[in-house]
This record gives sequence, C-alpha cells and structure tokens, in this order.
Amino acid sequence: MDVMSPYDHANCSDPRKLKVLASHPCEWSERFRRNFDHVIENRTVTAEDYDKYTAIELEDDEALYRYLRAVHAFLCADGSYPDIDLADYA
Repeated sequence: MDVMSPYDHANCSDPRKLKVLASHPCEWSERFRRNFDHVIENRTVTAEDYDKYTAIELEDDEALYRYLRAVHAFLCADGSYPDIDLADYA
C-alpha cells in the first residue's frame, strides 16, 4: 500500500495530483487543508485509530504525528514527496 493512499479522494488516486488539487483555491481544497490542520493541531487521531483505517502501524502517537506532519508538508506546503520508510516513524 502506498503510504499516501489514505489522502487520496474519489476523484484522485495519485498523490502528486492530489497535491496539485489541494493547492487550487476552492471549497474542497480549503476544507481538506482545514481538516488536515485540525487533526495535526488537535491530535484527534491516535496511532491505533490510524492503523485500523490504513493498516499503517506506527509505534505511538508521537510517531504518527511526525509522519502526518511529513505528509502535510508534501500536500499543503513546499515539502517534497515523502519517501517515507515507516521504520523511521517506529
């Protein structure tokens, strides 16, 4: 499973295209960013929840949020595609 697939949506399964879509000013992209920001700022997801949804197992919540910040940097900022070795987040 590609580590970016949880961020895909019905009209886009390519993470690089999703980055482009998320950068366009429209209601969907604004909501996407707002929701992603909310999750990171308020830590509303646990590592256990994330594993149940994505089958991506991270050691703990700290590892999860390091990982989510890397994904966020790619999708919502100037970050590069996260060539993520999940062992780095364990």
